[in-house]
Amino acid sequence: MNSTTPGLREFKPDNEEHVIWLRDFTDCIQNLGGDQTEGISSGLRIKRLLGSNPMKVMVKPEAFIDMHAGISIKYAGCVLDGSAWIPPPKE
Repeated sequence: MNSTTPGLREFKPDNEEHVIWLRDFTDCIQNLGGDQTEGISSGLRIKRLLGSNPMKVMVKPEAFIDMHAGISIKYAGCVLDGSAWIPPPKE
């Protein structure tokens, strides 16, 4: 993870749209380990989410894990210092 991680600079932890996108992206990644049908569905959804990210950056499919890790770490730090937007619990 470095300054060339796609979306890291552009991700704004206090931006609702960015945070909701990160939550959706995280949900997909967590479902990758499921059964084959669920894994394929999650993989296709990840591809769509990468292409429609609100940071408007181009992400190569092989870079998705670096992007997720970098943005998640950035978001966690902002949650801890109180500067992040925190979504309400999902229903």
